[in-house]
Amino acid sequence: MTLRTTSALAVPAIAMLLLAGCTGAPGGGTRTGSDGASAGSDQTVDEACTELRTGLDELSSVDGAALQSDLVDDPDAAIATMDEVESAIVAATDAVTNAELRPAAEDAADAATSFFDQARAAAQDPATADPATLQAGLSALASAVGELQAACEG
Repeated sequence: MTLRTTSALAVPAIAMLLLAGCTGAPGGGTRTGSDGASAGSDQTVDEACTELRTGLDELSSVDGAALQSDLVDDPDAAIATMDEVESAIVAATDAVTNAELRPAAEDAADAATSFFDQARAAAQDPATADPATLQAGLSALASAVGELQAACEG
């Protein structure tokens, strides 16, 4: 039960972290060109952060209590929720073409995929899941999101 509780609490925490990662209003991003565009891209940092915000809005709808309940009573539903969240993160990253922000967005997406892979495995077989591995995955994701947040806040 502890592992499932840990997993259930981690997903809403990630949602909040990811949403916080790009909450700055447009105009707060770092600009490298006189027109606000980074070299090699027509997308400004602000536009990239807007794409990320738009793509990650779905995360705010994650109901932590429902997810926790699903992890206990309906792991397939919990996995479906995690799949949707991961898909939103990946889609948001795919929309980022700005060369300055793209690496941070990709790092966050990679960390999210890694964590959600671990969380899905824990949901499917709680007896073999390792809470320390889940925590390490969550820490890696928090770090990647922190870098993304710094890039969006400029």
